[in-house]
Amino acid sequence: MNLSCPKCNSFEVYPSGVKNVLDFVLKGLLVRAFRCHCCGDRFHTFTTRKDRRALNERIVMRMAMRQLVSRVSM
Repeated sequence: MNLSCPKCNSFEVYPSGVKNVLDFVLKGLLVRAFRCHCCGDRFHTFTTRKDRRALNERIVMRMAMRQLVSRVSM
């Protein structure tokens, strides 16, 4: 899954929580809300369970790398 921000094309995106009734309805249709870490844009896109798993793994790896870099640079 290569989910990227439609505004800035960054791959630094993460799931955004349900904010309103529309988000709740779309969630039932497998359309999820995401937010870009770089530009802050919030957008919706169709995702499957496999896509969400891959994204979660990518987020966990990104967080681990950031922690490792912060410890090395101290």
